[in-house]
Amino acid sequence: MHWPVHPLKDILDTENDALVQRILELALAHGFTDQTSSMRAAWNEAAERLSDCLLQYLTDPRPRQLDGRNDYRHDPRFERLRHIASRHHDAGVPLELHHGLFRLCRRAYDAHFRQLLWQPDGQPTGTLPHPDALLARLHDFFDEADQAMLAPWASPQPHEAALADSIRRLTRERDQYFGVLEGLRGPVFITT
Repeated sequence: MHWPVHPLKDILDTENDALVQRILELALAHGFTDQTSSMRAAWNEAAERLSDCLLQYLTDPRPRQLDGRNDYRHDPRFERLRHIASRHHDAGVPLELHHGLFRLCRRAYDAHFRQLLWQPDGQPTGTLPHPDALLARLHDFFDEADQAMLAPWASPQPHEAALADSIRRLTRERDQYFGVLEGLRGPVFITT
């Protein structure tokens, strides 16, 4: 399921300040603010880019989920987020700090959308159609974006990439040999 662009964009634009505030509160509560930018503009930019990518994701008619075969290092849906992650990586931000902040962003968006989509009595507010499906897609987005944003820390140097590929290939071959040896322990003979 996908959602119409305009109401969703209007909601994300309108709610940006509240989302930034919620992210900042979580970051402060979990000890991240003393290690990050104190400029609200930087937090606003991050939330705007995150919301832009979320909007693109939610309005895409193709359902997508976390996929081990997808190349998240080059997935165009997350280019803006990878750019932010690359800037953080290049500035020396440790993976734990970046990843922790992204986890807090996920919590902030989840809590904010729950509050926006449901009344305290559990009834939908009618703000957007299919709130359960929207929340599920929000979680899918953060799962996939999570993978994409790890790319700058996971991208090896060319010689490291070749070594890693070789190790993966050798591991697969070893597993195949072990499979054959396991089969020899309890052979099955077929006679005709």
